[in-house]
Amino acid sequence: MGMVDRGADIAWLSQYPHEKEILFAPLSGLEVQSSRVDGSVLAREVLEMRLSINLASLTIEQVISKRRKVVQDMCEQLIERRHGQIQKDAPWQALCAATGKSADDVSTYLRALLEPIASHDTDYYNEDAQLGGAINDAVTMAGRVASWPKVLQALTKELNIDLPRLLTASVVKLQPKVANPVAVGAIALLSTHITELGLDNAAIGPTGLTMLATAIHRGAAPLRTLRLAGNVLCGVDKQGTGIYTADGLSKLCDAISSEHCRLETLDMRGNCIFAVGAALLGGALATNRTLTTLDLSDNNLHINGAASIGDALRVNRTLREVDLGENQVQAAGARALSQSLASNHTLRTLKLSRNKLLEAGATSVGELLRSTQSLKHLDLGDNGLGSAGATHLAEALRSNRSLVGLNLCNNHIKEEARLLFAEALKDNESLTELNLKDEGIGAALMAGAAAPTKAATKLLERTKTFKRGAQPGPAA
Repeated sequence: MGMVDRGADIAWLSQYPHEKEILFAPLSGLEVQSSRVDGSVLAREVLEMRLSINLASLTIEQVISKRRKVVQDMCEQLIERRHGQIQKDAPWQALCAATGKSADDVSTYLRALLEPIASHDTDYYNEDAQLGGAINDAVTMAGRVASWPKVLQALTKELNIDLPRLLTASVVKLQPKVANPVAVGAIALLSTHITELGLDNAAIGPTGLTMLATAIHRGAAPLRTLRLAGNVLCGVDKQGTGIYTADGLSKLCDAISSEHCRLETLDMRGNCIFAVGAALLGGALATNRTLTTLDLSDNNLHINGAASIGDALRVNRTLREVDLGENQVQAAGARALSQSLASNHTLRTLKLSRNKLLEAGATSVGELLRSTQSLKHLDLGDNGLGSAGATHLAEALRSNRSLVGLNLCNNHIKEEARLLFAEALKDNESLTELNLKDEGIGAALMAGAAAPTKAATKLLERTKTFKRGAQPGPAA
């Protein structure tokens, strides 16, 4: 055998030391050289063979991944084609001239969009439907990028603004009737001075989020504030219609985790990201070092989602305000959050309204108030805490020295609970705002009063919101 045909001698591993054993590579060939009949009693045919290893042959991995290679090659062709179009097409040249971007910048962005489509496991593409879907997704995504000049021209007409002014604005807010997924990606990548992008209720969906997040990940725009409320970011609306996908959210999490991220405020209210999305987002928040304000209210996070955000808050040191209102967090979620926040010393505002915390949830939050030295504002409105839950919180306020504002409105706290807070405020000097409105009661303590005097008691009966140092007015 020549060197090309030589295998690995594994005789030293064999349990038959008298035999030669050689291991050959997969797809080795056996070629018949000659044959002869051997044996005088029992005739047998002996075939003389030659092993042949064709270095040009595909490996087993290459054979079974042919379909994936088809998708990968097609994506490369789409990128090359788009690169050539940008260099030759007049509208594209005008767009690049207005933004200072090049064909290479756009090609790099398109490659980032197509990479997830072409990087599934080999078995994924062996399903006909998934192979067809990948090809269709790649062609569609490349087509969206190709349409940028046309889409932006239409957008400038709708907004009655010229293209250079649009792409150099520091604040861009698109109304639902003019926003679309393609325009969102183009603006995020091509805008040179944008610091705030408002897309509330623009219905950009998972596709728009993917294009937007990819641009943020590339560090193309100096975005500081991103408003994405009510955009069906994971494909399911509040009525439960649609098919859930975390593809776009996953890309946003990659962007949040990247070194290029400059976001400080992220508003994702009302997007039904569920606990799955919260887990992805929690992983990104654990490494993010720029976000200070996060609104995840009305996202159906439930207990597990709240726990995921809590895990992130154990290690995150930049977030100052988090809104988790209206997420079905319940008592178990409140307990998980309270345990996590015990080791957090940077969060200043936590909003947990409309989460069905009940008395058990108030108990957990009370434990947090006894340990925290950093939390200043807490919203527990409309949680069914009742007088029993309010009792736990009032007791916790006696030892708390950081809380400035506490909202307990709409919690079915009975009349007798009002004096518990007045008593607690004798020991607590930090709380300046206590909201018990819509309960028929209120809480107030005269500035500088050391005990709930008769005047303070009357005040408790008349006012709904207490502000230390301010003259309370009568209840409406």
